[in-house]
Amino acid sequence: MLVPVLYYFGSVYTRAWYGYFGIDPGLLGFSVTDFLRRSITPVFWPVVVGMVTLLVLVSAREAPVILARRTRHERRVLQVWHVVAIVFGAAMVALPPIIRILGVPSWFPHNNYLLPGSLVIGSVLLGYATTLYSNNPDLWRTPPRRPRRLTRRRTREANRSSTVVIMIALFTIGLAGSFWTVGQYASEQGLDDARSTTDSGFRDLPSVVVFSVDGLGITGTGVQTRDIDVPGEKYRYYYSGIRLLHQTADTYFLIPQQWKPGHERVLLIPRADTIRIDLDARHGK
Repeated sequence: MLVPVLYYFGSVYTRAWYGYFGIDPGLLGFSVTDFLRRSITPVFWPVVVGMVTLLVLVSAREAPVILARRTRHERRVLQVWHVVAIVFGAAMVALPPIIRILGVPSWFPHNNYLLPGSLVIGSVLLGYATTLYSNNPDLWRTPPRRPRRLTRRRTREANRSSTVVIMIALFTIGLAGSFWTVGQYASEQGLDDARSTTDSGFRDLPSVVVFSVDGLGITGTGVQTRDIDVPGEKYRYYYSGIRLLHQTADTYFLIPQQWKPGHERVLLIPRADTIRIDLDARHGK
């Protein structure tokens, strides 16, 4: 189960990163292992934040009941908690499909995490409301003549079955929202990392020089072209100011060192006997 999940997030991140340069990752021949390795960057912080949030919620799950027991109207306070959780939870779960059907109003805040986050928060609130009612089956029943403190009781088999079904449905909704959220984060992280790589002048990518028998027409900001006039030399053209973006079994994906989005191209150079590509010893300069 874990491998497909990591594969998905790794593919989303990779598609965003290479998509920034106008490259379809399908051309690059990535393996499952490559996508799994690339999933670490977009998954790490969402997992950390998610686990910390889960620990906080689990630790605080009894807080409303404890607070209610310290008041004179325990039942009333719990009823308020229950209604608030249902109303806000249902509203948040219903928000994404409503927006999907009716469209985004002009006044609606633009945030890529609002809709997936509403699914997660809404499912948590509805799950809490379900648990609260399951643990306090007398919550909405007529109180006895002599009010007594609400206690935990076993629910009937039918109620227990319905509770399980509801919790499974809410878990599925919350899981879908979590996937949506992390997928959005992975896509944005891929774009941000690609921009950072570009802004740094591709400092972390290998610098290469290209030797060619025939002119390759390699152009771009920062690319230097020179004719080789040495007698007996096989290669006649020399290109520098280029970084190696990726390579496959038959193609080099090169990019000008001062490449800017929307203005220049990524260079696809085939592996051939008439072309030689060397690593530049001045890579760090």
